[in-house]
Amino acid sequence: MKIPETYSSTSIYLRSFILPLVEETHADLLSSIRTVSNSPISQISRIRETKNHQSPSDLFYQITVLKKRGDAYEPAVGDLIAVTNIRPRCINDLNNHCLIAFVHRASNFCITVLSSKLITTLDQNKEIRFVVYLTNLNTNIRIWRSLNSELEGGNMKIIDKVLQVHSSVRK
Repeated sequence: MKIPETYSSTSIYLRSFILPLVEETHADLLSSIRTVSNSPISQISRIRETKNHQSPSDLFYQITVLKKRGDAYEPAVGDLIAVTNIRPRCINDLNNHCLIAFVHRASNFCITVLSSKLITTLDQNKEIRFVVYLTNLNTNIRIWRSLNSELEGGNMKIIDKVLQVHSSVRK
């Protein structure tokens, strides 16, 4: 893809970064999934629907992970995790045994996640499950919001001013 030398507007300029951001996010996630056997992991002690849970689109769950000495993974806001019933040893273990979730809130080994799929309520707390760290999306989300003009008012004016072509700079 050839990068243009000039852009007709600030919004077109900002949109030109969206595809590279998506590609970079995809590459980071793929890299994490390929090395999933080395990813931080914690066992789940409890899963339940939150009051904000509304099937089929808002699949919010509260997950409590076990506190273990030493190397217990404590999920953080912005983490993309796999919820699985096995300890993944390779990428193929994620094919049939997991769903992806985004950590929306986190506090003292208790997290609220937005899940990619419905977690079946039947025996959900009896089956041993794990959360596996895949990647953290905080930086990517901030960039995405900026590129999609979620900067308002004065902030967008500053960007317009910085990107403005001055007559003294022209060829």
